[in-house]
Amino acid sequence: MPTERLEKQLLAVKTANLSHEAMQVSLKDSLGYIQSILDTIRTPVLILDSELRVRTASRAFYQTFSVLPDSAEGRFLFDLENGAWNILSLRTKLLEVLPKESSFDDFEIEHYFPTLGQRSMLLNARKLWSEVTHTSLILLVIEDVTAKRIIEQELLRSNEDLQRFAYVAAHDLRTPIGAALGLCQILSSRIKDRLSETENRLLDAAIKSMRDQNELLDGILSYSVANAQKKSPQELKLEEPLSLALSNLRADVEATHAIVRYGAMPTIQGDRIQYALLFQNIIGNAIKYRRPDVAPLVTVSAKVVNGQVEIIIADNGRGFSAEDAEKIFAPFMRLEGAGANGSGIGLATCRRIVASMNGQISAQGIEGEGAVFTLSIPIENL
Repeated sequence: MPTERLEKQLLAVKTANLSHEAMQVSLKDSLGYIQSILDTIRTPVLILDSELRVRTASRAFYQTFSVLPDSAEGRFLFDLENGAWNILSLRTKLLEVLPKESSFDDFEIEHYFPTLGQRSMLLNARKLWSEVTHTSLILLVIEDVTAKRIIEQELLRSNEDLQRFAYVAAHDLRTPIGAALGLCQILSSRIKDRLSETENRLLDAAIKSMRDQNELLDGILSYSVANAQKKSPQELKLEEPLSLALSNLRADVEATHAIVRYGAMPTIQGDRIQYALLFQNIIGNAIKYRRPDVAPLVTVSAKVVNGQVEIIIADNGRGFSAEDAEKIFAPFMRLEGAGANGSGIGLATCRRIVASMNGQISAQGIEGEGAVFTLSIPIENL
């Protein structure tokens, strides 16, 4: 009996050793398979164990950060490169966030690396489960976005320079054109009766041209400063900017016998002038692009839904085709055959204002029947 028991124990040990050896072979094969995959990826990738020690890394990681596998594998991540990876925000993410969550995405760090200099890195992490070792692993993918951020900053600076140039040019040009327009209008009122029909037509054409240029310059000025100055939002009842817009449009409303209908408006947090410009441009557009057979009718409604104010402005004007629904928001865009004056920049200004408030604006139209503009803007409802 003792011999039989001993033989069984020896068999169990042998079986266990074989199982352990098989597991080791399987683990080695798995790691080799993983390493082959990692080495084909051009992005630096780290695989960490549950204690944040480097299990392995991609060839791109070793090459990018000038690290040798022997000096990295088995070491604590935050000890690599003499502490170069000991980044407080990353440590917080890996030690506090990742244990609670299965991943984090697009976590950006700005850090100085001895071998690379100042860099912007985008990090993505995933928790993995090893069926072979029954342990947790962490996949950390590192993307260098430094060049992308530099280009974005250069584009931003370029856009700001262009915006300043447009503002200065429009402002400086508006003064002489305004003066010339005023002089021509005075001249027309004094000598109109002494001019021939052809001469009056030429003078009227000159006055109209200067008015159009003045309107275009006003549009450029409005567009260039639409989101230049950020103001702290204040409690605002939407009837206030709507009334201001209608007051500014009074002459056009009376001249065309336009009717603007609206009901109760919600109270939100926002900037009075920005909302007034939105109402003024869209309602002004409805009057400008009216049908010749009916008086303009504009309906304005607003409500708060899921933390956003939704404003709908509908009219009975000329409308537009579905293909033009996006075109109308482009700067200087006027639909052919609309038969109305204008700078073609009013709706572009609206989109710029709405974008500065992290909102969206869209339009739907039916040719010959009218248009509907929908604005959805995040707010804090009071």
